Amino acid sequence: MKSNSDKKRPHLCLIGFSGSGKSTAGRMVAKQLRRRIVDIDAQIASARGVSISEIFESRGERYFRKLDEKEIRKQFNSGCPPSVVAIGGGGFENAITRRLLLENTVVVYLKCSLSEIMRRMKAATDRPLLNVPARERREFIRSLFAERRAHYEMAHITVTTSGKTVGAVTREICRKYKTYERSKV
Repeated sequence: MKSNSDKKRPHLCLIGFSGSGKSTAGRMVAKQLRRRIVDIDAQIASARGVSISEIFESRGERYFRKLDEKEIRKQFNSGCPPSVVAIGGGGFENAITRRLLLENTVVVYLKCSLSEIMRRMKAATDRPLLNVPARERREFIRSLFAERRAHYEMAHITVTTSGKTVGAVTREICRKYKTYERSKV
């Protein structure tokens, strides 16, 4: 049975483009809020014994998004205490996943400028959708960034990460989350 304090403190989910800081900030936010971190991509990779890139290469993005949806459903059907959930950059594009997250978590969009994302992603090799030739990468990221922005902006809370330390981002997420929760009581 869930206690009243659990109802006041639902899961917190971090969304945003690749490189916006979801995994890094997620670990720190979980520690600050004394919750467990649930990294959906890491759980999918661990359960299948292969990397996310390998899943994309062998089965495609559509298949991976179904795994994303299944793992998120499992998270909310498990009856686990409130946690901090970090999803991949494209996870919020799936309408079912987006609805599940908006209904079951406080969604925090980690908003990062395109130039900062470009800088952070410059040497990334572990991002399956960014495995495009270097000369095409900038335009590909720009296009994908623009395509996803409208969905990201549906989040309950937005925290800008550009030019900020992880500590500053973590403090802002926690502060805004607590303020949001108090406003819902």
